[in-house]
Amino acid sequence: MNNDITVEMVMKEKVYSTKEIADYLSIADSTVRKWCLLLEEHGYNFRRNEFQKREYVEHDVIALHKFKDLTKDGAMSLEDAAIAVSSNYSRVPNNAIAMPDTKENKRYDERYMRVLEDKVDALTEMMDRQLQFNEALMKKMDEQQKLFSERMELSDQRLVEAMKMINNTQKELAAAKAPEPPKGFLQRLLGK
Repeated sequence: MNNDITVEMVMKEKVYSTKEIADYLSIADSTVRKWCLLLEEHGYNFRRNEFQKREYVEHDVIALHKFKDLTKDGAMSLEDAAIAVSSNYSRVPNNAIAMPDTKENKRYDERYMRVLEDKVDALTEMMDRQLQFNEALMKKMDEQQKLFSERMELSDQRLVEAMKMINNTQKELAAAKAPEPPKGFLQRLLGK
């Protein structure tokens, strides 16, 4: 019974043509079709008639108007706008009429899945390259840390040796410059 009410409501809803949508949005018919294809690629569902032509309802008009706003003056790429509109305006309530299982819809689903798989593959490849880069970077940092430690140890040893030499030289100089102890009266008198 509830599904009958939904079907009746859908049937009574005003349906717009591509030309009417294009006129309302002040864009070309071909632009409307292009935008709709992008939206469908990202999961947005348009109602279709028995000839598989899109039928636009008020909800679709709002979604397409938002799409136009997002892409106005290059503020957002068409791809990003399609993702945003599809995720925010997609309508598939529990009691909605399911899209017919047609070859065209399957083709869109397959194409969408291929796009998603390609993106997942690209992201996986990028993550693998990033992990390899990180591992190489960590190895390089470990090598540099080891080299730095070895050089610091060698520098410390040289510094200690230099300080010992300076200390020994200072002792030798001090001993060489040390005044003879003063001669006593008898030594001076006898000349010894």
